[in-house]
Amino acid sequence: MDNKELQNILAHLLNNKVENEVVEFKKAENNYDFDKLGNYFSALCNEANLLKQKEAWLVPPAPQGMPIAFDGHYYGRDGESLVPLNIEELERIRNQANSYDWTKEIIPDATLNDLDEQAIQKARIEFVKRNPKYEDEIDGWDNAKFLNKAKLTVRGKITRAAFILLGKEEEEHLLDSAVKIRWLLRTVTNEDKDFEIFSVPFILAVEKVVLTDSPEELSRNPYILSKERKIKNVTYGIWELF
Repeated sequence: MDNKELQNILAHLLNNKVENEVVEFKKAENNYDFDKLGNYFSALCNEANLLKQKEAWLVPPAPQGMPIAFDGHYYGRDGESLVPLNIEELERIRNQANSYDWTKEIIPDATLNDLDEQAIQKARIEFVKRNPKYEDEIDGWDNAKFLNKAKLTVRGKITRAAFILLGKEEEEHLLDSAVKIRWLLRTVTNEDKDFEIFSVPFILAVEKVVLTDSPEELSRNPYILSKERKIKNVTYGIWELF
């Protein structure tokens, strides 16, 4: 089995993250008992034999930005040899934490059916505004191709960024995180007078926020009618994303 085959198997295991008789994922926060580790090796190898498989897999996590040490030393590979990590390699791992982008993560259970069609149409319009060279061909793209072109999906898989912008409100549980826009209306004495919460899809929610009452409109008319109620002494609206 060459390196490419090993990498393909590891990618498959990490993408599926399903444990069974011959696949085990383990995380050690500080250390891991050697006897227990030996027990897992024994069990996995024996199960592989019983199932007539050639191998079993014990997969440790590789947390981004955190070099993993054993007995106070950091190790890497040089070909087939086990060697200490050098300073540059250690810093490269540590710097991964600074480049982590939560929005790029794939939502495993999300599909194109979980995206709002109206939001996608709005995204197409905005995409053409920024990329006029595609104006003549975008109508021939299905949604899957468009989202890949817009870099909102990765090989057809829905990213958090895609869902935040385009997801159906009733499917927002797929994000596994509370992502909302909160609009606040305050008086000149900084008192909260009104608020509204907006959910996904954000590409449509942002327009609703702007239409609720823009700061420019509020500054021109401090007695503006807001959501069918007259609010006095209002001079500005505040948008908060949390």
